[in-house]
Amino acid sequence: MKVSRRNALLLWCACGVGIIGTQIPGVIALAQAQPRQRGWRWCRKCQGMFFSGNPSQGVCPADSRAHDASQSGRYAAVLGDDAPGRQGGWRWCGKCQGMFFSGNPSQGVCPSDNGTHDASQSGHYAAVLGDDAPGRQGGWRWCGKCQGMFFSGNPSQGVCPSDHGAHDGSQSGRYAMPLTLG
Repeated sequence: MKVSRRNALLLWCACGVGIIGTQIPGVIALAQAQPRQRGWRWCRKCQGMFFSGNPSQGVCPADSRAHDASQSGRYAAVLGDDAPGRQGGWRWCGKCQGMFFSGNPSQGVCPSDNGTHDASQSGHYAAVLGDDAPGRQGGWRWCGKCQGMFFSGNPSQGVCPSDHGAHDGSQSGRYAMPLTLG
């Protein structure tokens, strides 16, 4: 029986997906196409995650000036809600530009005016669960005081707008932010 190149390729692809799917199902869930938004950065002053794609660089709780992304990598926030390997309920604050968790009764403390974060113009974001892996940086945590996303991998735990002390990640899960090249 003669097999066409097209049928051989289809068979090869089907077998490859079957092998990968049965060997490492957790990787398949994370590898599926996830819509992402580029333009997210780490602020070296407060350790927080903020969106840098707007003219305003937000308000940093460390000094009430703009966030400082001068030493930041480039991150892409995952768009969407709860799904395997990720936690929905994350939003962008239009006042401080920070990423915060909106799934609790408190919407946290915004450093721009010490009021609550404003998610009225935000899309839905989902934080990736886990640690360092190819294409993502672990060490991100949720602050139980301000509800913000911050990097906990440095000696300083940053500055929390709720009390100007360090962020509190003691009740947080482990999160990993996807990295981008551009």
